[in-house]
Formats: sequence, structure tokens, C-alpha cells
Amino acid sequence: MSKATLMVRFEGPSDPTWIRRLAVYGTTGRVRSGFAEFEDPKTGQKSIEAIGENFPFEIRVEDGGTTCKPAGKKAADAEAKRLQIAVKLQARMQTKAAGLLVVDPAEEARGRLRLADAFDDYIEDALKRGALEAREQAILVKAEFLELVSVNFADEVTRDRILSFDAALRERGRVNRTIANKRQRLQSMLRWAGVDPKIFPPKPKFEKKLPSIYAPDELAGLFRMANPYEATFFNLALKLGLRDREVQHAEFHDISWHESVFRVRSKPEYHFTIKDYEQREIPIPLDFLDELKAWKEEHRGQSLIVPTAKGNPNRKLLVMTKRVL
Repeated sequence: MSKATLMVRFEGPSDPTWIRRLAVYGTTGRVRSGFAEFEDPKTGQKSIEAIGENFPFEIRVEDGGTTCKPAGKKAADAEAKRLQIAVKLQARMQTKAAGLLVVDPAEEARGRLRLADAFDDYIEDALKRGALEAREQAILVKAEFLELVSVNFADEVTRDRILSFDAALRERGRVNRTIANKRQRLQSMLRWAGVDPKIFPPKPKFEKKLPSIYAPDELAGLFRMANPYEATFFNLALKLGLRDREVQHAEFHDISWHESVFRVRSKPEYHFTIKDYEQREIPIPLDFLDELKAWKEEHRGQSLIVPTAKGNPNRKLLVMTKRVL
């Protein structure tokens, strides 16, 4: 059976040769950069281990033989390429099963709109508008929808096929919140393609969890256990009220030192857009401003305030917090 599998290629932990292992997916279906799946050759037991950032991805294509195609170092782009290849493989399998591919010239002359083309236009429009997060989501939803639902033209989209997309995502282990988010993006893309919104079924419901609230004694314990890096992250969140992704992309040049103000803004170079596209200014308590000055002095040449060891946005800050707790 033809299939496309995402792999990560890196130097082995015990020898300098490069090896390939399966990429790891999170509960939302996104690839977890910096991790790989290992399997014990004796017991067959599988485990997920951190391998570090900045390793290249490859797509293992099994189609009468096995080949590996380079997919770059960005997890989202690599998964999008894998899904595109998977769509082509599936179409080829269906063609072989049918024995032939029939093209009706009269149908083509009527100018039926291909969903793939409409989705590409939507993605291009998002790029031109600077809606980088919407573009990234649309790339993944396009590839997943075309892979999981047998539909090529906009006029073939039905309520049942949209529900089939939900069901297929659920079978892949996606939670209702993720399915609802993907459906929201899909429906926006289908509207762009001219599909009548009246056929859209209700979006999956999910339970919205309340944020955890920590008592003063719990916070005091948190800071006692924290190292300086962790304490800086905690203070950015507590004293400035920054969201997780806002902390990830916080930079020293966002600080107005003489005004003691932190400016929250989008970072196109990191494909980060602030919520509701609304910049805002946050007063910095003077005691924390002094701490930030000292932190900056200790980390000269560093742009991000709490980056990874390689200077990239740290996307595991919440995991770090839970570990400290």
C-alpha cells in the first residue's frame, strides 16, 4: 500500500552517523519539533525522546519502492509537504483501482472550480494580508481535507463530506477543540471557494477549561524552585500579564526603558501575530524593570528575552512550568 511518512533525520545519541526516526505528533495533530519516536529492537516498546532542534525532516514515500524526499527544517512546512504527497498517492491508488482515468471534456469546459486551486488562492490572500497564522492553518487544513475526503471540486462539497472530515480527524485522535478550530478554518476556505454556508453542519462542541489560579503560597513555592531563566518567564507572565506565545516572542527591543513600558506587537519574522491584531502597551513595575535590565546585561547580543539555547522562541514554556510545579 502506498503511503507517505514524516521522518526526522539526526545524529544518533551513541554514534556520529545520521539516523532516521518517525516524527512525533502532538494532540492537535501538529508535528512536535525536537522530538523523535524510538523503538526498542528487543521488546518492540516505543518511546518519545527529545533530540534537540534544527534537524531536517524527510518524507519516506512507499509506492512500489521506498524513497526519502527532503522536507526542510520547519515542522509545519514538512507536514504540509507530506500531506500533499499523500493526497497524490491516494489519487493514484484510486485511479489504479478504477482501471482508468476518465476526463469529461464537456465538464471541464464548464469551468468547475477545483478546491485545491481555490484553497491556494485563499492561502495566497492570507500571505498578502499578513495573516501568517491563518496561512499556516490553511495550508494544513487544505492538505488534510483533500487527503481525508474524496472531493475535488467546490460543487462536490456536501454537509456529509464535511462531517466525514470531522470523523476522520477524530479517528486520528484529534480532540474536539482541535476539530472545531480546523472546521472553522475549513468553512472560511469553503466560503472563499463559493460553497453555500447553509450546508455547513454545526461545529463540534468542546468544554472550555477555566485557567488554573495559584494561591500566593503556591506562587512563592514556584519562585523558590525556579532558576533565573524560569523566574524571568514567570514574571513576564505574572507582572505583565503576557500570554504564552507573547512571552515566547518577547524581545528586549519591545521594552521602552525610559518609559518603563512593554509593547506587545506581532513578529512576522517568527510568523507570530498577536491576538485580535491589537498592539498594546503594558506598564512595567520598576522592580521588574531593574531585573530586566540586569537580565539584558547578562545576555548581551540576545534578542529574545527567554529563548531556547539556540536563540529561537521557546515553545515549551508551559511544559517547563508544570515541571517546576
